[in-house]
Amino acid sequence: MKIAILGTSNSVSGENGYIKSLREQHQIIQLSVGRVPFFYHIKTILTNIELIESCDVLIIDHYINDINFYLDRLGSSYRGYCLDFYKILGAINTNVINLFFPVKNIYRHKHYKYFTELLVLSEKHNISVLNLNKLECQDFIFKDEIHITHHASYLFGLWFSELLSSSLFSETVKKGVILNCPFKVNVLTDNLKTEDNVDLFSNSLISIKFLEIKSDITVNVSNDYKLLSVGFVNLKSGVGCSGLAINNIKVGLEGIGYYHEAIDFELYGKLKLSSLKTNQNIRNLFDRGDNKLIEPYSMLTELLFFDKSSGLKTIQEIRSPCTFDLSKLHFMFDKLLMPMSKKISNNTIDRLRDLAIENEANDLEFSHDIMSILNFLRPSGHFINKKLFQYSSLNKNKS
Repeated sequence: MKIAILGTSNSVSGENGYIKSLREQHQIIQLSVGRVPFFYHIKTILTNIELIESCDVLIIDHYINDINFYLDRLGSSYRGYCLDFYKILGAINTNVINLFFPVKNIYRHKHYKYFTELLVLSEKHNISVLNLNKLECQDFIFKDEIHITHHASYLFGLWFSELLSSSLFSETVKKGVILNCPFKVNVLTDNLKTEDNVDLFSNSLISIKFLEIKSDITVNVSNDYKLLSVGFVNLKSGVGCSGLAINNIKVGLEGIGYYHEAIDFELYGKLKLSSLKTNQNIRNLFDRGDNKLIEPYSMLTELLFFDKSSGLKTIQEIRSPCTFDLSKLHFMFDKLLMPMSKKISNNTIDRLRDLAIENEANDLEFSHDIMSILNFLRPSGHFINKKLFQYSSLNKNKS
């Protein structure tokens, strides 16, 4: 199965957790970025719609960043854009799963109502819901208040991978259409007369062109266009600081790597993007600390606008959402993860590894299952990874 994953931090860390499990049996298109609003999801869908619709399923996760950050800072307008976001999801010509990673004490969270609204929106737009909060997870599942541990993520992936390999979805009808979209993406490296200031940023998750702002750049758009968010690249800490002026409003851009951040002030119409001078303190977007500009730089990728003169018009895709029985996953967490949350000796892991190898000729499925468990106990184990890949390949050839 070909699967696109468009998530946030639990799906970024999931590269060594649930996504690693999924890769054993499925083709994964990883589109996730941590610490982003769902504006990033909209931008990514609009710029990758053909790729996403070529997949059998799109998995999204986004709500945790909303309830723990963006709702408090962007308020009712953000909720309004969310309605359009779900209409777009409803028009995508593939199956969509809304993955709700667990949050500690979600039922007492101040934005619990928003969480329930997303469940209703998912049902309205024929989006399957995988709500891990139903597990009422114990503390050993969590790394912190909003992230699950590597072991929990990997074990979840084993369960999820098996489920996705079954006949989970009926075929989509391919009738969904985005007829008119008020969200407009401006990729800054497109339509340039020269690529003198264009470079490529790459890490384990993403490869993207950026434009370094060395002199003023004008972005000509309608006065009805509101700037929602900006994509940018930051170098590793200690190599200058990132910031720019947008229509003479100075902002810092905090983080390392690629981000797509919302704008926390209102701007409409034509933009002037300018670099900044050194030795001045400026405010980072959303007050994420102060930014002392020493050797400043601005490396931007794209802008997302909302055209207030244009409404969203879609035809919804005809699909049948699936439901998920979490009882087996609950059993796996209780009977496997809870004991393994305690320290297991290297000697025990080695003996289990040898047991898997002894039985690989007679019971490949048994050996594969043991190696899968050992893989999340010793994720950096080269030999275990090698044998797990070998067993997975042999299982594929048998099926």
